[in-house]
Amino acid sequence: MEENLLSQRARYFHYTTRLPVFWYRDGLLVATLPDSVSLAGRVLGESNAPIGGIRLEPAQEGGVLPIENAYAERFLCLFAGEGQVLVCGPYCAESFRQADVLKLIRSLRLDLSKRESLMAHYAALPRFSEMNGYYTSIFLQKTFLDAEVPPAAQVSLPSDEELSQRFYQNAYRNRMAMFQHPPYFFEQEITRQIIEGDREHAMQLLAELNRLTRATLADNPLRSLKNSLIASVTLFTRAAIAGGVPSDEAFTMSDSFIQTIEKQNDLHLLSSIEEAIILRFIDRVDRYRRQRHSRMIRSVMAYIDEHLSEPLDVPAIAGNVFVHPDYLSKKFRQEVGETLHNFILRRRVEEAAHFMRYGSDPIPDIAAFYQFSSQSHFTVVFKRYTGYTPQQYRNL
Repeated sequence: MEENLLSQRARYFHYTTRLPVFWYRDGLLVATLPDSVSLAGRVLGESNAPIGGIRLEPAQEGGVLPIENAYAERFLCLFAGEGQVLVCGPYCAESFRQADVLKLIRSLRLDLSKRESLMAHYAALPRFSEMNGYYTSIFLQKTFLDAEVPPAAQVSLPSDEELSQRFYQNAYRNRMAMFQHPPYFFEQEITRQIIEGDREHAMQLLAELNRLTRATLADNPLRSLKNSLIASVTLFTRAAIAGGVPSDEAFTMSDSFIQTIEKQNDLHLLSSIEEAIILRFIDRVDRYRRQRHSRMIRSVMAYIDEHLSEPLDVPAIAGNVFVHPDYLSKKFRQEVGETLHNFILRRRVEEAAHFMRYGSDPIPDIAAFYQFSSQSHFTVVFKRYTGYTPQQYRNL
């Protein structure tokens, strides 16, 4: 397609949908509509491409590929031929809420000082349902590929279920050929298999993932592979906690695995270590699934882990599992051996400690993020559970 025509149609699409458009040629950014676009990576001070880590070479020209980056920003990617790619977005899933921003900060260990900026960024992003995404992708394809649009009377509208299935099935082959970072739906599936303690299916998914091109996370191949494996350990750790492994135990395993990865300098051995790590986590999940915690208490623990950086109280937690607060408090203490309040404090300290070890945020910011009323309160509770003040722990 001629550049002038492509530019005209990019403007037409942008001003109709209000979605930003990034125009790439041979992998290099040519133009952006509008000139300045808010992206989570830029809010965090990154200078990489908006969909960093994903190859822009067309896997199937003429197709529209829905993609999602590590920050839950979604894009529609169109291959217009002759090395030209249009990336339209960002937008978010319809279900994305402010609580999800807090989860991103926790899981990715993002800079806490950027919290308000990130909140504002995500609040301004459009929310698309599966139907919005499906029809916008059709509009994108018709706009740029000059396909004839059938008369409205001849269009048979698919059901919501068909929409979702069609949208992702059509993109499956392109996803497999395009992603350098593991596709999000693959990460979700591996997480689910770890939570369920399913060794066989987890190994199948891991084998498929390892056939994909790993992300280039450093110029040195050894450093890049180590960084990728450490990211996998983080994902597996979260899944193990959701599967019932106590967080302090899961994080201890995580630290041990990361140290093992850092000490190993043989690329071949590093490439095979991921399978052993995921099996260790699955075995630990399976062990705890057979222990004494009831389904209700496991649900309570999972709910608490999901909301550690938000206000938590017994009535709200009890309401989530549909029991009376007094009954829950008594049952929790019987099964877990500590009060709900102490469990929440301990979990917050465990996460804050992990955050401090791998981050550089000021201690008061970490204390506020995990809902401590003051830095002095945080210091007292932190020392109770770790034996160190926060500053002492950071200097270990």
